[in-house]
Amino acid sequence: MPAPPLYLGIAFTHDSCEIVTIDDQKKQYAMATSSVKSELPDGQQSPSDWLAALDACWQSILTQFDAAQLNVAQIVRISTAAPGHSILLSDAFGKPITTALTSNYRCEFPLYSKMMPRIPEKSGAGGNRSSLLKLLVLLEQSSGQSVRPTQQAEWLNTLLCGEVGICDEHNATHLGYDAVKQKWPKWIEKWTQGQSVFPQVVTMGTVLGPISSTFADRYQLPRHIQIAAGSSSETATFISTGLNLPGESLTTFDASLQLQSVASMPVFHSGYGIYSHRLASRWLVCANANTGPAGIYRYLPETRMPELLDNLQTDKSLDLDLYPLPDVGEQFPLINPRMRSITEPRPEKDETFLQALLEGIADAEHDGYWLLQRLGATIPKEIFTTGSFGNHPHWLKIRNDRVKIPVHPLQANPSAALGCALIAAGQI
Repeated sequence: MPAPPLYLGIAFTHDSCEIVTIDDQKKQYAMATSSVKSELPDGQQSPSDWLAALDACWQSILTQFDAAQLNVAQIVRISTAAPGHSILLSDAFGKPITTALTSNYRCEFPLYSKMMPRIPEKSGAGGNRSSLLKLLVLLEQSSGQSVRPTQQAEWLNTLLCGEVGICDEHNATHLGYDAVKQKWPKWIEKWTQGQSVFPQVVTMGTVLGPISSTFADRYQLPRHIQIAAGSSSETATFISTGLNLPGESLTTFDASLQLQSVASMPVFHSGYGIYSHRLASRWLVCANANTGPAGIYRYLPETRMPELLDNLQTDKSLDLDLYPLPDVGEQFPLINPRMRSITEPRPEKDETFLQALLEGIADAEHDGYWLLQRLGATIPKEIFTTGSFGNHPHWLKIRNDRVKIPVHPLQANPSAALGCALIAAGQI
């Protein structure tokens, strides 16, 4: 029996690199994860940090291939993803000339308050993590020279296939690309005063070309491999869940609260940071709040979460209207860039305090889905969930009581790299 063709997904999150390999039947053959380690200030990374993590990941994949008696010649296509709000500047040849401002870098209030009102409401470039706002920060370092705004995913494409200035549609949307009209809007040029050369944009899954000789030699890969445009890591993670019907929704609790919902039509609102990504004939409507687990960890240690969750008394709501934030400012489901955590009145018992904070996050989840619905998204029939606290029965009960839509834990952990592998295999 001939060896099956394999498809490789490479994905970065804000702190890790992942690789997954699958065949046409979606069977997984090898997977690896490595940390992205950086000595730069929080919110910044260097492409050399990314490359070191990719090297470590790939060595693990090679070891697994050898153990399973697989051959890298079976790999036929690679697709990639990276956080949608991670950006740096490159020169005309694609060489980075600045460090990257990552997805968890939040623009300072003076810039945010000045420029946000100038972003059209129907743009996906809004929010305090906006790639477009970060571009303005980076342009201050460019000395007026013409530069290429380069999303992390675009940097990956250049590394893998040697083509400069090609970005997938999902990542480009965070920089201001109009995904509905499928072109760069004219107002973008006014923002950058002609300093920026924006990339060519292609849809997810588009074959960019064969693997570059440099990358092939570095990772001992055959030259027949094709590189396909991928997605943002957030959307690739959603793709890996298999959810694809209008109304199917996913709430993710990573550091923050993220809502994603399949819809028939796109929804955008720059003020709330709401954006939509094309998924074949449908759209994935997405929004991120700043509240979430990271806000809770400011007040209660993460190591105590299992114990405190077990001791919650969820038969009765506390309704204290608390709201945890990791820093100043909230953008969704309410816009208040100067908002601070609400932690008073603080209950004496830590488990009661945790329950009140969780109720505040659950209220934000309810209000978030209500807002998406009001702006035109499909009404969720059920919500799947993953991330911190996701499977704990007390947390699920709090959310089911407050969100008013059935909430179910995902049966498998989603993976951005698996989503990329599915894109490479054409399994979308």
